[in-house]
Order: sequence, then C-alpha cells, then structure tokens
Amino acid sequence: RLVRTLVAGGTIVAIAAIYEASTYYNIFDNLDRWLPFLEKQQRDLDSARGGRLRVFASAQHPIALGVALVMMVPLAVYLSERARTAWRSRAWLAAGLTLAVGAFGTISRTIVVMGIVSMLAWIVLRRQQIKRFWPLLLALPLVVHFVAPGAMGAIWKAFFPREGLISSLGGREGATGSGRFSDYGAARALWEESPLVGNGPGSLAYVPIEAEQRMRDGLQVVTSASNLIFDNQYLTMLVEFGIVGTVALAWLSIGVVLKLGIAGKSDYSPAGELMALSAISCAGFGASMFLYDAIAFIQVTLVFFVIAALGMRARAIRREQLSKRADPSTVGPG
Repeated sequence: RLVRTLVAGGTIVAIAAIYEASTYYNIFDNLDRWLPFLEKQQRDLDSARGGRLRVFASAQHPIALGVALVMMVPLAVYLSERARTAWRSRAWLAAGLTLAVGAFGTISRTIVVMGIVSMLAWIVLRRQQIKRFWPLLLALPLVVHFVAPGAMGAIWKAFFPREGLISSLGGREGATGSGRFSDYGAARALWEESPLVGNGPGSLAYVPIEAEQRMRDGLQVVTSASNLIFDNQYLTMLVEFGIVGTVALAWLSIGVVLKLGIAGKSDYSPAGELMALSAISCAGFGASMFLYDAIAFIQVTLVFFVIAALGMRARAIRREQLSKRADPSTVGPG
C-alpha cells in the first residue's frame, strides 16, 4: 500500500508537470483558487533553459522535482511485476513512463546523470528486467518529444552549450549560483578552517557577503562563505560538518545501496524485488547529490528516506523469514 500510494501520488505530480510543460500553467501554484482555505505563498517560478520553461509542479525546484520522479520509476516497475492482472501491470508501467516524462520536463542535466547511474545499477541487479522493458526505453525519447515538445532539445543544449560544458560549469567563481566546478577552491579554503567537524550547520548562509579573500595557488578564493551555494551536497557537508559529517552522509547514501543491493541481487521473492529496486532508486539519489544541494530540498530528501526505509524493512522481514526456515525448531511434525 505504501509503494502504491507513493507511485500514484508521484504520477499525479508528473501529470501536472507535463501539463505545465505544455501550457505554462502550474496547477499547484493556483490551488488557492479552488481551495479558499489555502494561503498562497509567493515564490519565483520563472526558470528557463534552452528556451524552454523548467517545470516546478508542487516541488521546491525543477531539479528536486526531477530527482523525486526518477526515484519512483523503479517502484512503478516493482508494482508492474507484482500486479495480479495484465491490465494492472500495464497501468503501473504507464505510470512509470509518465514519471519519466514528467522528470524530463524539468530540463535538468542532473536527472540524465541520475538516470544513467540508476540504469547501471539496474543492469547489475536486474538485467532481465532491462531486457524485457527495452522497447519502453527506446520509446521514451519519442514520448517526451510529443508530450513535452522542445524538452529533449533543451536538455541537449544544456549538455552542449555554445561556450562549452566545462566553461559553463566553471563560470562565476565565488558568486551565488556559480558553476558546479567553480567553487571547489572556495570549499577547500573553508574546509581547511575546521576540517574534522566543519564550520557548523548554516554557516554558508549567515556569513557576511563582504567575505575576506586571498590568493591560493594563483587562484582567488574566498576564505569565508559569501552567500555561496554549492551545487554538491557532499561539498556542502564537508564545509559545514567536516570529514565526520561527509563520511556519515556517504555511508547513508552508499551504505543503504550496498545493503539492499547485496541482499536483493539473487533474491527474487517479493521482498527481494523491493530491495533491489529500492537500491536502484537510492543509487540514483546518491549520484544526484554530487550535482545539487539535495538536503536543502526537504520533499525529495523525504522521498529518499521513505524508499530507503521501505527497502530496509523488506530486508529485515526477509531475513526473519529465512532464519525461521533455517531453524529446525520452527518446523512442525512431518
């Protein structure tokens, strides 16, 4: 029931995202018109890339929306595999396709990288599923092209901008919203101030903009945060919580994938299927954290925790089942 609720809710959000990509109308941003008891909080929804609107739907940011939707795709496949009828199986597959199309509406490079990592994990853990569903993978770009016209082209331009991808990711060093590769020098300088436990939570947000600057290795880097936003959760964790916090985050994101992947790879029971596909979802989320400050977006982080918890609970139940089978005292007469 929890998996069905999560996937069904995600599909509704994905449909709203697809509608927004086609009409530029955000349903969730206008709910107060239909439900007068809701109080609207103004927010900036004007985000574009490659001449296309980047959809928000109900999320805090297009990247967070895309990551959340991609994480639910493996769960839709799980429901399709466990469905009792062919009609239900096709319905859950359609939900998975809808989730993927909605994710592409965000025009996010992060979801493409995340999808590649998830696909690699899928090949390792459930190669036969990939063989069965490869026609859908081939059809996905065509569906995106017709449902969200221009989305594929905008993503292509995002990966291959005129100034070059490396220049795009390395620009505006030390400024808010700078390229992902441009702040490593600043992060190193900040981390060196307190390498073990970091500068404390929120330290990037409350240091004055007039930050002291110095030269290091011929490059100008800040020694104190100047309203920097690192589009890398691991880098943010390193500055705010040091080595201790970064190791803890890495173990949370990588450890759950290893535990669920090892337990579910050769287990084709319902619990084993849930473990393997939850591992695939969590692997994608772990990879995405290299490309944006994930924990700053509570919705997608909560989705990760729910999926990880479902997989770990399935692992515990499966271990209990196997231990009972192995215990002679639990076997009845005959």
